[in-house]
This record gives sequence, structure tokens and C-alpha cells, in this order.
Amino acid sequence: MEARMNNNMHAHTLRTLPGWRLARTLMVCACLLAVWPRSANTAPAMYSIDNANSWVRVLVYSGGLLSRLGHNHVISHRNIRGCLRMETPIYRSQLLAELAVNEFTIDEHAERIAAGGEFPDTVPDKDIAATRENMLGPALLDAKQHPQVRLTAAAVSGTFPHVQMAATLHIQDRQVPITVPLTLQLEANSVIASGSLALDHEQLGLRRFSAALGALRVRNLMEMQFHIASQRLGTAQEISDCQRALAVVDNDNAAVFDPATK
Repeated sequence: MEARMNNNMHAHTLRTLPGWRLARTLMVCACLLAVWPRSANTAPAMYSIDNANSWVRVLVYSGGLLSRLGHNHVISHRNIRGCLRMETPIYRSQLLAELAVNEFTIDEHAERIAAGGEFPDTVPDKDIAATRENMLGPALLDAKQHPQVRLTAAAVSGTFPHVQMAATLHIQDRQVPITVPLTLQLEANSVIASGSLALDHEQLGLRRFSAALGALRVRNLMEMQFHIASQRLGTAQEISDCQRALAVVDNDNAAVFDPATK
């Protein structure tokens, strides 16, 4: 009888010690870890780019000995379309974003103010028109033959929320690999990706404007800033359309996300 009482007292003492609580916590954690892979393989969430709250801004700079005679330009786009598939974990997520070339705007007053002090004045209309004609021409975006610029991505690395997206920029008939650093903001029904990166004309295969034997020219480097907001899709039809659009990422083909073809 005395031995049983001693054993019971010993067991009660163990249960009241911090070590017992630690052991119990470890057992609970082990159980959670056992089921974690199953929860990590949940179905991906599908999103559509919210073009009302998304924008891309490209800053282009004048260079050469006569650079003071030129202008720094702000090229903007506010009608971005596409889809996002957010996986768990996020590193296998996919993105498709498309921009109609003829919807780029040049040197809007509000955009120049937002771009900062290197874009101080209003650019004359004739200079904006000349810049637009050059931008849409065959030396740059070649709008007649290639009406869209497309960005596809199928891999993300880094530590959330600051990650790097391995992407391909489809411009004219070229596919240019780029790495896009961005900051992610995840909410219940939305994803926001924002950031900036340097691009250069040579990397993209674009011929820079040059005059007076190069004394007035566009600098090779330019900066792309972006803010892309996406809203989670709810209906089966929306999700199906998004999955079909993302097939261009999976298949790496020249298909275009066009709602008219749904």
C-alpha cells in the first residue's frame, strides 16, 4: 500500500513539474507536424489582377552631352490584365500579366509628379507625340506587329514578404528572363505585389533613341516601378478561366489572355 502511495505521489509530482508540461507541449507539436504536409497541399487560391488599383511606371532618362535639351520621360500603364495562382507554399505560385502596348501613356502630369524631382516640368505636347511615335514604332515596342507585352512567372524565392520572382518578359518576339524583387502583402481576399527594378534597352533588345551623333540620346538604364493588386476569384467559371489563362505559363507558348476568346 505504501509503495503504491509513493508511486502515485511520484507521478503526481511529475505531472506538476515544468518538464512534464514541456513534454506534453512537444507531443502536441509533433502531432501538428505530422499533419502539416497534408494542410500544406491545399488547393491553390486563384486571383484576377485588379486593374483599377494596379499600375506600372517606367522611368526613362535623357543622356549624352546635350541631355539638357531632352526630357526624362514617365511611361505608365493602368489597365493591366491577368491572373495569379497562389500556392501553399507560395514558392510554386504563378503569374500572368499583360499590357496592351497602345494603352501606355507618356508624361501625364500626375505621373511625373509621382515620379519625383527628376521629372520637374510639363513636357510639350509635340515632344510627347514624338516620343509616343518612337515608342510604338519598330525600334521599340512595334505595336502593329506585337500589340501586347506579357510577363509570366512560375517561381518565387526569398523570405516572405520580401521575395524574388523568376519571370520572363515577352516583348516583341523575344523572351527575356528577369528577376523581379518585390514585397508581398497578403490579405483575406487580395494580394498586393509592389517594387521596382532596373532594366536596360540592350537587355530587352530595344534600340534607344539617339540624335546628333549620340550627343542627345536615351540612357541605356531605365527603372520600372509597379503596384499590382489582385482580387480572389469566387465562382467556378472565373477560376476555370484563370486556370486556362495560366496555361501560357505552364506551356511556355505564345497564347494570349484575352477575355474575348473565353
